[in-house]
Amino acid sequence: MTKRLVIPPPQRNKYDPERFADCQKAIEDHLLELLGAASDAGWRNSEIIAAIIAVAEKTQLAQDKFVGPSVDLYLRKFMKKRD
Repeated sequence: MTKRLVIPPPQRNKYDPERFADCQKAIEDHLLELLGAASDAGWRNSEIIAAIIAVAEKTQLAQDKFVGPSVDLYLRKFMKKRD
């Protein structure tokens, strides 16, 4: 059985400029736990951070109504344009 993460809920309204910092603090311990577990498994920190960023970007793109399920295709096209 997978351990369920417990993250504190927001204490500020969605327009408060400090809310983003609060969210970062709320997830920081779990992110460090993930980093430690991946490191213990043998991954290098640079690989772990790059993978976390890539997964976060893909997740963000997947939530975009104009991108949706074609995230990989979208990323491939975007990366080709940068080359």
